[in-house]
Amino acid sequence: MKLLAHFGIGFDCSSQDEIEKLLKLNIQPNRILFANPCKLISQIKFSKQNGINSFVFDNECELLKIKEHHPDAQCFIRMKVNCLPDKFGADFNTSIRLIQKAIKINLKINGISFYVGFRQENAENIIEAIKAARQIYDHARDKLGYVMNFLDIGGGFPGKKFFFLLFP
Repeated sequence: MKLLAHFGIGFDCSSQDEIEKLLKLNIQPNRILFANPCKLISQIKFSKQNGINSFVFDNECELLKIKEHHPDAQCFIRMKVNCLPDKFGADFNTSIRLIQKAIKINLKINGISFYVGFRQENAENIIEAIKAARQIYDHARDKLGYVMNFLDIGGGFPGKKFFFLLFP
């Protein structure tokens, strides 16, 4: 993790324990995304106290919880992916409603986050998720005048297989 941090990599953490380990390695809080879509209030408060400002959410309840306990947070919508239909995530329409709600309550959304599954073997699932994220980005920009700048691809990245699919 120290080597990755040396090269400027950001970290997608799913628990407070993971965040604590990174902080003990002196990894800057601005490079940590709390990617668990269902956080306890105590975890949000811990994150705020330690300078963690980036959070993932996929529903209005979580959005409001973040706004109440860390109003300066910068968030990512956790998008549902087709290859994991029973997992966390907001579909297209829910994502748009969440963006509208965030605009209304003045909570910053930096981008989209998705997770295609641990040890993903099918690079096509990642490509489809990126295309779906692009539709949300375009709709937010074109219809709501809201621009997001980041995409968190989460875990499951197939590395070499994906690279060769994109660059045959």
